[in-house]
Amino acid sequence: MVLILLGIAASVVLPVFRTKPKSEDVTSVIERARALAVRRAESLILNVNPLGAWAVRSSTDTSAGVLLSGPTGSAPLQLPSYIIQITPLGACFPQGELNSDAKPWDPARCAPARR
Repeated sequence: MVLILLGIAASVVLPVFRTKPKSEDVTSVIERARALAVRRAESLILNVNPLGAWAVRSSTDTSAGVLLSGPTGSAPLQLPSYIIQITPLGACFPQGELNSDAKPWDPARCAPARR
């Protein structure tokens, strides 16, 4: 009887202690995706949606589903959405335009090129 009461109390109290997923900045998301691509030795796709939620998927194994996902602190680069392909060597190639006044992209740094 006591165990039943403890179980009921725990089911009511424990959801309060859940934490929200930690939001990350875009740079750390890209670094995590690059590390995963190198570790898995496969090409990955990083999708970031307009609300700043991101997901990493395999570009070759469509049955693998989402490998990593989470929220960013804010909508990155003030864009509607964007996709970055990451090679097994860690190079990043944006698919389409990142924004209209974007600097040239540096695939080795996975960031806009320095001028």
